Amino acid sequence: LGDLTVCIPGREPGGTDRLDPGATVRRWRPYVEGAVTGFVLDATPRDLTAPDVLPEIARILATAPPSARTTC
Repeated sequence: LGDLTVCIPGREPGGTDRLDPGATVRRWRPYVEGAVTGFVLDATPRDLTAPDVLPEIARILATAPPSARTTC
């Protein structure tokens, strides 16, 4: 139920650009009744928990509507 905000790594584990980061949003759509909003970050999947990336994720989630703040 509700909306979903997803932070998406824009680079593959090896550091190359992801060809279709929007695919992550499309994969979530069948499971979310509301809007699915994706934010592509200049990071690899592993970088999403790095100290320099976490503040950006926090900023994104802080500005997301309350109904979209629960992420997986």
